[in-house]
Amino acid sequence: MKYSFGVSWKGLLVIVLLIIPNAIFALFPDLMPISNSFKDHLPLDIIEHGTRAIYIALLISLRPQKEASLKKSYILPMTILLLAYYSLWLALLTGNHSFIVLLGMAIVPVIFLIFAELWLNIYPAILPTVIFGIIHVIITYIDYK
Repeated sequence: MKYSFGVSWKGLLVIVLLIIPNAIFALFPDLMPISNSFKDHLPLDIIEHGTRAIYIALLISLRPQKEASLKKSYILPMTILLLAYYSLWLALLTGNHSFIVLLGMAIVPVIFLIFAELWLNIYPAILPTVIFGIIHVIITYIDYK
């Protein structure tokens, strides 16, 4: 597939929809207790943040020649996944810090992003998203145990 560089408003919207709960948490940090345990996983953090930056940059700046349509095969699962992600944030902010909630918060947005990348035809973003997801789950597990 051929791509051009420019701002993808749909890609930007996908990213904004995912960071809304993070922004709320940043505005009201007292809603969730901070863990006192420090886990050293710097190499994993570097990979996680690097792949996150790559997929965000690709989603926002790559524009395929074939425009994305409103296909139900992508939009419906994306809507369900986004609502599930918001529900997980709500559970977390109301005190449910179980491993299942934390694991869901690591997995659900990655699946949402993969559907978005397929919908937007931004196939180069899929690999960094998958790598990010794997590392994010590993870090979640390390931090929880």
